[in-house]
Amino acid sequence: MHALVTGGLGYIGHAVTHDLTMAGWDVTILSSRQATGSAPPPHGATVVYGDLLERDRLTQIFAENDFDTVIHLAGLARARESFEMPLAYFDVNVGGTANLLRVMDALPDDRRMPTLVYTSTTLVYGSRVVGAVDENADPSPESPYADSKVAAERLILAHATTGRLGAVILRVFNVGGGIDGVCDTDPTRIIPALLRVAADDSKSATLVGNGTAMRDFVHVGDVARAIRMATVGVRRGACPIYNIGSGVGSRIIDVFTCVEEVVGREFDIGHTPQEGAPGRLIADISYADRQLGWVPEQSDLRTIISDAWKFWPGRN
Repeated sequence: MHALVTGGLGYIGHAVTHDLTMAGWDVTILSSRQATGSAPPPHGATVVYGDLLERDRLTQIFAENDFDTVIHLAGLARARESFEMPLAYFDVNVGGTANLLRVMDALPDDRRMPTLVYTSTTLVYGSRVVGAVDENADPSPESPYADSKVAAERLILAHATTGRLGAVILRVFNVGGGIDGVCDTDPTRIIPALLRVAADDSKSATLVGNGTAMRDFVHVGDVARAIRMATVGVRRGACPIYNIGSGVGSRIIDVFTCVEEVVGREFDIGHTPQEGAPGRLIADISYADRQLGWVPEQSDLRTIISDAWKFWPGRN
């Protein structure tokens, strides 16, 4: 099996590429030139450079390779930033996806059409849903980023309806942990933000709200395995949607406490108000279990935080 992984040098992309190569797949990573400072790709993967907005370059890559599946991870992914850069978010997340689909759709008749696995986000559900949410919940995006992910989902669903594409959409919840020497270092997310405080030997951390809000955290290794399992049995004309999470809620204050226990250091915790966020948002993962046979294996909170800390760059 040969996979093209867009954004394969990123945090989730590295985990996916590692999982696929360990399973014996051939993997080609598509990365923008701006990503060349990332961690080196897993052994056995090939890197090609290009941008999703460069349709001619995408056409060349597909002409030179025969892919069984495309795993589409590349995109812009910061909700707060998207309010300042809505055009860029729609250009990359929707326009880039459209370019990818156009190039795949233009393959000659004697070439097989690759299947597509697209990673979406829990943010498509918005803040109105409370509790365990399943895939039938109506999207309610509340940022240009979430809007762009919903738009890309709908584009893929519409194209699959023509019968020319087989696709799968995975709505991934809050990813953490580390694998193959790589963890998430994005300070806009809670676990990396706390590990950065710990690594800097700082005792100041900020808790948004009172810490009782509950979120679903899933290990990046479990996400990578879900993506690989989603490539099996994809049918043209179909595009199922699956939640990928732990199925368990963790209070935000418990995340703070768990980080303190793992790193062996206590924080002075400041508080800021919380607005526009659900009190409890957890993935109902029963559909992924029934249809894919996927259940999380590494996604308890302590394992997620311990694995992230193990691979934290420059830690003392």
